[in-house]
Amino acid sequence: DQEDVASLYYAGLAWGSAIANSGGDMKMFADAAVARQLLERSVELDPSYNDAGGLGVLGTVEAAFPQLFGGDLNKSKAYYERAIEISKRRNHLILLGYARNYAVAKQDRPLYVKLLEEILNAPDAGWELRLSNKVARHRAERYIQQVDKLFDPPAP
Repeated sequence: DQEDVASLYYAGLAWGSAIANSGGDMKMFADAAVARQLLERSVELDPSYNDAGGLGVLGTVEAAFPQLFGGDLNKSKAYYERAIEISKRRNHLILLGYARNYAVAKQDRPLYVKLLEEILNAPDAGWELRLSNKVARHRAERYIQQVDKLFDPPAP
């Protein structure tokens, strides 16, 4: 129920992080569905928890895997857009994830640039998000320099 949202969210996040950092250990990868279910349940109960962080993580998961392995770019986009709506575009890590994961996987150069520029030009969103948004801004500065490595040049 509602009081379990934090536990579900952090358990799913930690489990997913362990899988992502396992170096491709197939025994760990076998537990990916459990980590996803924990995050999905936390989002069902409270999609706004941790400034829509669960939705952002699920968007990343959907973009990270090819369709053959269960990834779905349409779901990724829907998760990210819902997270952005709930967070009122204040959580820049979600914008960064949308750019770095979805836009790159979709090969949507204009979206990638637009999202990173939004982060770089955004005003302070307040003390609750100041540190995470500063991290997002620092990464956006680096990622925007990689645009030509990640995408074909724009058409003339």
